[in-house]
Amino acid sequence: MTVTLYYSAIKRADESIASGLPRIASLMLRALRQTGRPVIAPTLPTAYDPYGDPQTQAHLRDQAEKAADALITELRANAIRPDAVVTYHSYYKSPDWIGPKLKAVFGCRYLVLEPSYAAKREHGPWALNYHGNLRALQSADYLCAATLRDRQGLQPIAPLEKIIDFPPFIDVAPFAQVARKREAGGPVAICTAGMMRDERKAESYARLAAALAGIEASHYTLTIAGDGPLRPQVERCFADLKESGAAITFLGTVPPHRMPDLFAASDLFAWPGVGEAYGLVYLEAQAAGLPVIAEAHKGVPSVVEHTVSGLLYDPDDPAEFAKGLQRLIENNAERHALGRSAQAWVTAHRDIGAAARRLESLLSAGPRP
Repeated sequence: MTVTLYYSAIKRADESIASGLPRIASLMLRALRQTGRPVIAPTLPTAYDPYGDPQTQAHLRDQAEKAADALITELRANAIRPDAVVTYHSYYKSPDWIGPKLKAVFGCRYLVLEPSYAAKREHGPWALNYHGNLRALQSADYLCAATLRDRQGLQPIAPLEKIIDFPPFIDVAPFAQVARKREAGGPVAICTAGMMRDERKAESYARLAAALAGIEASHYTLTIAGDGPLRPQVERCFADLKESGAAITFLGTVPPHRMPDLFAASDLFAWPGVGEAYGLVYLEAQAAGLPVIAEAHKGVPSVVEHTVSGLLYDPDDPAEFAKGLQRLIENNAERHALGRSAQAWVTAHRDIGAAARRLESLLSAGPRP
């Protein structure tokens, strides 16, 4: 029996969690299954070390290699042969120790989805993981880069024909199908979403609050989806706005399956996106027909098409972001046009079906000569 084997090196696939990595891992698996190929996703240890501890990295490597040996034995015992191994997200914090071993044993194709390479990690506390990641990326037949930033980062270690554009995607249907709940007139309903567990997210909230400070409170409402240990800090960012009369609602954590309802009750999605690798939530908001306003951090331009699906601003120019936010609040025609264009763009270019077709073309192509 021939199968395609899927492995997430960083987080196990889980679409029920309001966190990006497990959800993206799950989306990758769903796209792979949509190719129509027989796919197996065995339970394997992840190699994620967020702290840069060499002993932890060595332990995770040994654990992964033992799991790979056990998997190879099990596959052979059941007459199962992988024709391809597809790994999600090998990088210096979570290198793929398993994929290269399976490729060497079975001679199968090997794809890495959302790889990244950081030369500066060659020495220091991440050195072991750096070399593990480099080995995986050099073993792969194709490196499927999600953003221009990732593509450029991979070019020093891989030929251009090996680096494939594989942009972020979502399942558009749950967002496009939800009925709009907003009536014409009244203040513009802004929504935003982000976990409150690190300083970069807190900074995004602070920047959004600063941008709203110059806008008349009666012209908008703001609904915030997200929670975490920094919630008190985030709430303080919006305290003055609430005192001035702004209608601001904190929902706490919103499960992924409830996000379409949040978007359906909104007119605009605003999230600066400090430190975002790209952000699934931007695609989801656009799929629901909302224009997006954000800052052009890292991979955000890979999920928001400036002036087509939203507005992007220089992260070093907060005044321009504030002007753009006021512009979309005050200009109904532009906001509605951007929302329609956003939904059309995501549906045409960033739906899971397009990702599945791209995967199938790569898997059918076989190993590079």
